[in-house]
Amino acid sequence: MPTRSIIPGEPREAAEGKLEATSEELDGGSREAQRADAEVWDLLDAADIPILLLDGELRIRRFTRRAEAFFGLTAADVGRRITDIALPVRAPDLERWITQATDEVCLVEAEVQ
Repeated sequence: MPTRSIIPGEPREAAEGKLEATSEELDGGSREAQRADAEVWDLLDAADIPILLLDGELRIRRFTRRAEAFFGLTAADVGRRITDIALPVRAPDLERWITQATDEVCLVEAEVQ
């Protein structure tokens, strides 16, 4: 069954034009956000510090090249909980440290083996 517009003629065409313009603006904003995200990650990679981006469930979302090398991560680890990965360091309180750092928005320093 063909769809019918409840907006006749010219008003419909104006609404469609506005909708198309809004869609193009959103697409442009999305591309700009993606570029900015890529630039930030390039900067973080250049800092040569192992950085992991985790979600609220401690699942790996992204990591820098230094984190990949330091922790032995691969692309297959994205989506896995950091606590489920056999890391090359002994950090029995890792989950508590992460929770403390995110809850208190602070730096947590600890010795690991």
